[in-house]
Amino acid sequence: MIGLVVSSTNCCAYCLTTHSDALRGLTKDPILVDQLTYNYRAAKLTLKQRALCDYAYFVTAYPQETTAKQVDLLRDAGFNDHEILEASFIAGFFNFTNRWVSMIGAVPNPGHYSHNR
Repeated sequence: MIGLVVSSTNCCAYCLTTHSDALRGLTKDPILVDQLTYNYRAAKLTLKQRALCDYAYFVTAYPQETTAKQVDLLRDAGFNDHEILEASFIAGFFNFTNRWVSMIGAVPNPGHYSHNR
């Protein structure tokens, strides 16, 4: 979920295509995955899932404006410190890989577009 929100915010076609394929396989819910890919705000999420997606979006779109407030919002949604650290690591890692993949011009395998639908 975090990876799709970060990759969508960064417009990383390769990561969106391959990771949405994987998440469709895990969730068996292609509609949810498409909603997360295009605009997570349109997806039917729990409050905790929405807080996680909001966090992933904010730290991607506004990294220089990230403060303790974003961590507090996750705590308010029920995340513990370990989960917040993990969410931060995943968001940071996907931001790194999105930029690297975009820089090298990676192209998704055509099979990823229709797989797990």
